[in-house]
Order: sequence, then C-alpha cells, then structure tokens
Amino acid sequence: MPSPSSLEGRGVIVSCHAALEFNARGFFIDWSAVNFYRDEVLTGKAVIERVFETDSVLAYHHTKPFYPVHIVVIPKALVDSLVTIQDDALLLQLMHVVQRVAQDVLKTHGAARVITNLGEYQESKHLHFHVVHGTPLRSA
Repeated sequence: MPSPSSLEGRGVIVSCHAALEFNARGFFIDWSAVNFYRDEVLTGKAVIERVFETDSVLAYHHTKPFYPVHIVVIPKALVDSLVTIQDDALLLQLMHVVQRVAQDVLKTHGAARVITNLGEYQESKHLHFHVVHGTPLRSA
C-alpha cells in the first residue's frame, strides 16, 4: 500500500484533510470529491443497464462487475450508508427493491448474495447494495 510520502512528486496533493484516505486496495481517494452514484449514475453520465426503477430507488447492472451477475441497488437521494439513513420510508422502499432483485436472481440462478459495506469497507460513500451470484471474476 503506498504511503502519502510515496505519492509526493507524482501529481498527487498530499493533505491532512479528513476526507483524504487510502481505500482497501491501496488507492488514494478524496471522498469529498468522489460519489460515482450521485455524479455519474444518477446524472446519466454513466451508461447503465437498468434492472428495476422506482421514483426513489434504482437497480442496475454493475458497470464493472465483480461477479457474473452483479446488480447494484441505490437510493436516488444522497444517503451515506445503512447506519446513517434517517428516512424510514426510503429504507423500506430500498429494501423492497433489494428483495425483488434478489428474488429474481434467486429464481434465475438458484442462489444470491446481498451485500452492503460500512466504514473502511465502503469505498463509495453513497448507500448501495450489491445483489450478486457466482464466483468472483477477479480477486479483490
């Protein structure tokens, strides 16, 4: 894993700002600037294949899947994580979509996993669930 000093001179600004950190794969991330779901998916900049959508929740095939079947479910509102969501109605709607997608994957493939990450495991600070099936396509 690179250290901040190993990044100096490589065009990376090294700062003590709390939003700057290394992710689990050793990449330097400025969380204050990164929200793929908000900035790319929900704005339409990223090309996605929708699986299911409501007024408040979107499910789509992962743009860089880690599993043969890899669907991401996100709230359209900005919510940091499962432990910070304050809107019970939105949480219920989100879980209904996760359930529906998981049921479809289970029916089609015979098994499914539902995953969400928290803390340092959560690389994107926007609540999201992964509904997956199969063996990972690559190592983490």
